[in-house]
Amino acid sequence: PVYWLVYSLKIFKNPQVPDFVQTVKGLLLWPVPAPFINVSWTLSYEAFFYVLILIAIITPRGALSLFPAAVLLLLPIVPNFAQQYNISAFLQSDHLHEFLMGMGVAVALKRWGAPPVWISKIVLWCACISFVTAAALGTLWVADYQTMTNTTAYDSAALVSNGLFDHGSYWFGGPTALILFAMVALELRGRLRVPFGEMLRKLGNISYSLYLVHGFVISMFISVWLAKTSTRSSPLHLMAAWAVAIGTAAVFYKFIEIPSMRAGSRLARWWTSRPALS
Repeated sequence: PVYWLVYSLKIFKNPQVPDFVQTVKGLLLWPVPAPFINVSWTLSYEAFFYVLILIAIITPRGALSLFPAAVLLLLPIVPNFAQQYNISAFLQSDHLHEFLMGMGVAVALKRWGAPPVWISKIVLWCACISFVTAAALGTLWVADYQTMTNTTAYDSAALVSNGLFDHGSYWFGGPTALILFAMVALELRGRLRVPFGEMLRKLGNISYSLYLVHGFVISMFISVWLAKTSTRSSPLHLMAAWAVAIGTAAVFYKFIEIPSMRAGSRLARWWTSRPALS
């Protein structure tokens, strides 16, 4: 419901609205090359993941238990699998392997438990260093090309292949999975102490709404500010825009997300308690 609301708000704001077919595809998170809501491409992958899990759940017990993992593993490496469906870029993306990494973390911790604290700390530090190194090298590569060609960083990244960013699912997804593994392991051992934990927990609760509204809210805030003043946007303005985005996300979470989840729970309870058809 939050996604549908943001989609509707952008239709009212944007004079170039998609046609009916594209709108239906967008509302159903059907993968398209340039989604109307920019960040919704990640939600399309999540929806696909849950479709695979649903198929595994509704089949006879155990018959397709490895079906999601097999699909996620094989699709990106099978060439030209989905050309006829015009979604080959979506189905053959390395991002599918990131879901496998998350599944691997869950399976490892559930089956073998948390490793000793010293091992988790080594894994955490090595993963953080790997992530930062990849980010630094990739950014420096783009900056060097930008200097040589006198283009923007965005154009430089789009015009010329960058091995680190093109395969970010592995260069960044791999270390991120290890960071997740190490932090959950430390939490299970009772050794994870996070500063401002309560505040971060609340931000985590509203993260889905924040993910959807932040671009919409920040762009509107900055555009309104620049239209009313002659001054250029500053870091202070951006901080104020982020504060407005966080506040908007909190409102969406309280008045849309929570009621929607409660309604979904009631619907699920009703569905599971209804009399079986004879």
